[in-house]
Amino acid sequence: MRQGGRGQRVSSSRRSAAAEPVEWTLPRAYARLLRRLGLSDLSRREALAYLKRKQCPTELAEAAVEKAAASHLIDDERMGEALQAKASRVGWSQKQLEVQTRLKGLGDPAPVDEQSACSQLSETWLRLGVTPERVAGRLARRGFNARLVRATLKDHADRIQGLETGAADEVPDEE
Repeated sequence: MRQGGRGQRVSSSRRSAAAEPVEWTLPRAYARLLRRLGLSDLSRREALAYLKRKQCPTELAEAAVEKAAASHLIDDERMGEALQAKASRVGWSQKQLEVQTRLKGLGDPAPVDEQSACSQLSETWLRLGVTPERVAGRLARRGFNARLVRATLKDHADRIQGLETGAADEVPDEE
């Protein structure tokens, strides 16, 4: 092994691979795709783009993706369900979920309960001491509608005001 640029080690096999172009075959494309699928799931579109980035010819890349799909290693429906579950768990807006599904080349997502997600996120952040202005910014960056953000923050402010007013009424006078 020799020293590469910036102190990185470069193996001799990697050096020779960079010097010689790869001769693509279906087994090689499929094996390369399997190695990548070992890291994380991919949609058909992502798998095809991955192989193309690796200079695999389009016909071989499509055949490798089809073979992986036939083996149920690539399943766009399963990927869509996982993305939907993540959206519910993390608190994505409908807009953000649509962007993610479009990037992955999946179909239209099921509707997300934005009201609930926005309310839960804002309540958590306010409880942690984040200012309402920052909460509004965080929610906006997640793709929530400005009108929904304002209504949610107003609702939380009204509830907090009600709790403070109710607590003040319950304090007995010390006379």
